[in-house]
Amino acid sequence: MPPVVLEKHLLDAPEIAIEQTKRQIVHMAKTAKRAFSHAIEGITENNRKKLDAVKDIEDIIDSLQFEITSYLSALAGRPMADGISVRLPVLLHAVNDLERVGDHAMNIMEIAQRKIEQKLTFSDSARVEAQMLRTNAEQMFDDVITALETGDIAAARAALTIEKKLNEAQ
Repeated sequence: MPPVVLEKHLLDAPEIAIEQTKRQIVHMAKTAKRAFSHAIEGITENNRKKLDAVKDIEDIIDSLQFEITSYLSALAGRPMADGISVRLPVLLHAVNDLERVGDHAMNIMEIAQRKIEQKLTFSDSARVEAQMLRTNAEQMFDDVITALETGDIAAARAALTIEKKLNEAQ
């Protein structure tokens, strides 16, 4: 489903175009969160229905990445104030990060399918670890979404803190 709010005529009004883009990035973040949640539920609960949904959600994420990136590239070619132009790379970075989340959800889905086919099970400690990962990642998504929707710097910092914690756990 292509983003309907990324209207070409708004490219001549960069501030409005940026706001429209941010709304689509929020939609993309919520979609990526759903893909990740389905993948984790699928692998921990051997839920094939959740796993099957991951591929469809990843297709939506890929479409959003293409549409948003194309729109931001078109916007970058227009004259705009410096305060607006410095926001473009940040938004592009966010879009690419969210697309990678979709890729990771696909990787988890593929591992889960092998786990189910080979009739493997998780230990209790692995289940606890997966649940902790899911809880932390979902909180990070919520913080990112809040930061994008409201410009809340504290939420952005909280998301970065969780990301650092998740990276250290690897």
